[in-house]
Amino acid sequence: MKIETALFELSKSELRHKKQHDKSKSYYAHIPKVTIRNNQVYLFAYDDLVTKYADLLNLASLNDKPAIMLQKHSRYSYVPYHIHDYIEITYVMHGSLDEIIEGKKFHLTTGSIVFLNTQTIHKIGKTTKKDIAINILIKKEFLSDQIISIFPSQAPLAAFFVNCLSIENNQPDFFLVENCHDIKPIILEMIREQYVNKSNKEEILDMLIKIFFLRLLRSNSYNIYNSNQSQINKLLDYIAVNFRNITLNACAKHFNFNPNYLSTMIHNKTGKTFKQLVLEKKFKYINYMLLSSDLPIQEILDNVNVSNSTYFYQKFKKKESCTPTEYRHYYKKIRSTNDADLNWLLKE
Repeated sequence: MKIETALFELSKSELRHKKQHDKSKSYYAHIPKVTIRNNQVYLFAYDDLVTKYADLLNLASLNDKPAIMLQKHSRYSYVPYHIHDYIEITYVMHGSLDEIIEGKKFHLTTGSIVFLNTQTIHKIGKTTKKDIAINILIKKEFLSDQIISIFPSQAPLAAFFVNCLSIENNQPDFFLVENCHDIKPIILEMIREQYVNKSNKEEILDMLIKIFFLRLLRSNSYNIYNSNQSQINKLLDYIAVNFRNITLNACAKHFNFNPNYLSTMIHNKTGKTFKQLVLEKKFKYINYMLLSSDLPIQEILDNVNVSNSTYFYQKFKKKESCTPTEYRHYYKKIRSTNDADLNWLLKE
């Protein structure tokens, strides 16, 4: 079967939307609404999509549950303002797509890719038969060190995904990459793997998603639409990406600041020292990995260059009132019992 040809065929839902486009709005009567920044919008939940849609293609699993999925955007459908509780990547494979994101209208053409963090309000305009877009839906838990580590530390995409990983960061954020035509064969190959019942499927898909991200790094057409942030936010983003090995002197050199001036500015703007900010990021990462992986604790510490494990254990017990081992066992037990979401476990 030729995958690209199959994608152009109208599905049952697309035929229904084409015939009764306005009536498709009734579907949203069953979708919950939430208030975000004084706007009432629909909430698309990852787990609900897994349950409702048979056309979602599972790319990777986490604890035997889908963690990354592919979905062809349903043409002719009405998609009002909404947010997700997952990260969404939309790739325009053919034709075009109009999307309004946080009040800004974008005309996405073939080869465009949009990355949307959770809490980002957006809507999609009506599409026609020639407009093929593929959505990649990613649970935050999947964006582990395994994925983040393939990005060069200063890559804009690294900063975007690190921010998405930050459980405490539920601010709207989006990122546009244009003219990524060499991504198309990778997307088609991912879809093809879903239809081929052969061995090593999971390993192949794992490699393909990494190749997908690495190919993106070749693009020179980044448009970062949160780039109007203040200098202190740029500093915080830089710390978020480089927290494993960062030093005050290296950070100051990157931003062409005197180290003493940088230290004072950070303290004045945040009320915290440079060392405290870095330590907070390390703690967030360690907490996350304790819950989302089975890696030995020492290996997790080594990954973020915690050389004094005794000092870390003292700090951890003071902060969490338990040891890292106890923390891992306790919260994994809660999650197993209540089917709790990792975001709930880590929220402040």
